[in-house]
Amino acid sequence: MNVSFETGMAVLEALAGSNCPKTIDQLSSQTNFEQDIFHETLRVLETSRYISISRQSEVVTLSPKLWSLGFCSKAKADLKRVADHHLSELVMSTGESACLAIIADREIVIAAGLNVPGPTGAEFEVGTKLPAQACAAGKAILAFHPLDMIGELEESALATIPAQHDPGAFRRELEEIRLQGYAAHWSECDGRKCEIAAPIRCVDGVIEAAVCISGSPSRLTWEAIPAMAERVLAAAERISRELNYPRTEAA
Repeated sequence: MNVSFETGMAVLEALAGSNCPKTIDQLSSQTNFEQDIFHETLRVLETSRYISISRQSEVVTLSPKLWSLGFCSKAKADLKRVADHHLSELVMSTGESACLAIIADREIVIAAGLNVPGPTGAEFEVGTKLPAQACAAGKAILAFHPLDMIGELEESALATIPAQHDPGAFRRELEEIRLQGYAAHWSECDGRKCEIAAPIRCVDGVIEAAVCISGSPSRLTWEAIPAMAERVLAAAERISRELNYPRTEAA
């Protein structure tokens, strides 16, 4: 059985060119491949995490991994260029370190960072990768992905929750983030710190990036978080507008 680059691209282009999700049968009719080659192509694309398939409805959708390939080229360069200025303003207005983060497959990558000097300042190192479910930026992005598009990304996130915890807690947290528009996360990495992140809505409404600040919980207290979050949300909105992206309001 020969699953070629051409057959894989034909399936991806059929999905990308559609205004609505397609079922396996609809996609099979459109691509017109032999059934064994078609189903093996779907298997390879799903295993490689370029598509997601709903086992209940048999709906096939493009995955975040595929979106990230195009996003990480010109869009990433444009986004970083625009974000740099707003990160500087965010650091000045909050007194905390700030970064631009993007999602690539199941990880968050720091694309740009501006750190506050001093022993109590959090540090963002460009190129650092973190599990998407383990940081505020990742949660802020995941919360705005439809559940049928999260696929393995969501399953991986849920799998990291300790057995003694409610397995639905992570999904409820994403729902709350979607409602309030931002994520707050307490991290134990490199010392305890608090992170606040807001999503940047990109072309076609897809959310693949976020703005995040990080600092000591002694400064980013529960009482301080709402006011700080407003500044992070404003920075994300300004970046989106400058790049002519749609508004980042919750759907």
